Amino acid sequence: RWLRAIKRGSELSKFGKIHGCGFVAAIASSVDYQAPSHIDEDFFLSIHQLNVMNRFGDKEVAQYFCFASLVVCVELRPGDVLLFNPHVQHSLSQKTKAYEGDRVHVSTIYIKTKHVNGNDVDAELTQEELMAMEQLDARKLLLTANYK
Repeated sequence: RWLRAIKRGSELSKFGKIHGCGFVAAIASSVDYQAPSHIDEDFFLSIHQLNVMNRFGDKEVAQYFCFASLVVCVELRPGDVLLFNPHVQHSLSQKTKAYEGDRVHVSTIYIKTKHVNGNDVDAELTQEELMAMEQLDARKLLLTANYK
């Protein structure tokens, strides 16, 4: 059912598809970033990369990417790339003491499944979109898009 909801939502979207694709890619870039434990229910796949200028290949851990529900933490060093399932609860630690004098740069690429109405959560739905929600019971999908 959720694939039908995504397909119908993209058909109603004011934004065109690229070669008929039902997913949208986004990128976030931050310096000295940390993230509390959360689940990204509107993401399909995520790729996280860590970089520190002039420290590529260092053996010291710069940050930890943790999966609380799995009780696992992945050590991240400059140049590391992590591909992960964003539906699993996860967090990113603050930078370690070994890097407190450095700017730790992280880039995360998200493959999103929800981009209806340009990701504007304040946008009013059209009558056609409301009818589609009722038909597909997509309210559950829209309600889970909010971060916890």
